Amino acid sequence: MSDAVSDNKITAIEADIVMGFEIVDDVDDTGDKKNKMNHLVPIMAHPPDRESDLSFERFTNHACKADGLKKHLKLDFKEIEAVKPCLQILINRKFMSNGKIIWLNADIIPGPGKSQKDIDVPANEFLIQCLTVSAKNRQLNFALSIGFKVDVCSVFGHSQQHVAEMTRLITAHKLHESFGIVLAVNARLLSKNMTVFDTFLESFSNAQLLCWVGSGEPPISFVTINKIRAHFLQHGSIDRVGFDVQVSRVCCEIYL
Repeated sequence: MSDAVSDNKITAIEADIVMGFEIVDDVDDTGDKKNKMNHLVPIMAHPPDRESDLSFERFTNHACKADGLKKHLKLDFKEIEAVKPCLQILINRKFMSNGKIIWLNADIIPGPGKSQKDIDVPANEFLIQCLTVSAKNRQLNFALSIGFKVDVCSVFGHSQQHVAEMTRLITAHKLHESFGIVLAVNARLLSKNMTVFDTFLESFSNAQLLCWVGSGEPPISFVTINKIRAHFLQHGSIDRVGFDVQVSRVCCEIYL
C-alpha cells in the first residue's frame, strides 16, 4: 500500500471492501504473533475472505496524508454493511481532496446469470447513503460508479430489462443531474449484446461505460475488444467507452 501511494506512475488505487476482522502483528519475546481483532470493521478484502491485515481506516491513513488525498480512490463495496462506516471514516478525517476523486462503486442490480437474491448491496439503500453524504460534504470529491452483479460465464449478454432497470434507478435518484454516470459492464457480456446500451448512452449525455474483466477471468482477446470498439465507433459514442481489461495475445475468444 505504501509503495502504491509513493509511486508517481500510479494515479489511482482500487480496493474491495467487506466487513471482517483485522489481523494485527503483536511482537513479543517469542517473535511475531498475529492477533485477530475481536470486532467487525470494514477491511480491504474480497469475498469470501473475512480477515485482512489492512482495515479501511488504516487504508485511509496511507492514502490521505497531511496535505490531503494522494491518489484517486475507487472503493468497491461488496456488502451494504460496509458502506456507512466507511463513509463516516472519510468524513471524520476532514482531509482535502486535492482534485482527486473518490469513486463509490457497487454492483447494485442483477445482470446476466444473477437474480435479486444475489445482490449484497441493495440499490436504493446504497444510492441514498452515498448521495446524502456527498451533499453534506462538498469538500470531498465523490463520484458514483455503479454496475450489475453478473455471472461472467453466462451464455447471454445484458437484456433490455437490465438496462431499463438501471435507467429507472438513475432517473429516480436524479443521478444524471448531480453526478456523471459511470456504468461498469463486464466486457465479455457486453460483447454478446451491445445494442441495448446504445439508447442508454443517448438518454444520458454525461454517461460513460467502463468495460471490465474480473480478476478471476482469463485475459480477453483483441478480437472481442475490437468488436466492442467498432460497435460504439459506428454509433458515435466510442469516446464514452473505457476499458479496464487485461488483453490476451490469443486472436480468438474461447472463454464462454
